[in-house]
Amino acid sequence: MVTDFERMMGDLRASVDGLFAKVRGVEQELPRGVSTLFAPVHPYNKWSLFSPLVAAGGLATIVGLCGVAVVAFAAMMLALSAIWFLLSEVFGYELSFAPVPH
Repeated sequence: MVTDFERMMGDLRASVDGLFAKVRGVEQELPRGVSTLFAPVHPYNKWSLFSPLVAAGGLATIVGLCGVAVVAFAAMMLALSAIWFLLSEVFGYELSFAPVPH
């Protein structure tokens, strides 16, 4: 006798298997799979070298933007330490933080 839990787990497994089948392109409803969503459209799909170049360009852009973010964070920290120095050493303000209670 099959319980409700076993039936529910069977349905869940069938749904997950169907999802992975669609992603792999095995399902008949998606003849070329979900990977066609990431392929270039008509005017840009003529050259087979174009798609990897676009991917490499996108990756280089992401790496470059991450570098810009790191440099901006370093500049912000440098500015904050300059403000800290000016307030504490030049103008004589005492900057201290209370310990955080546990």
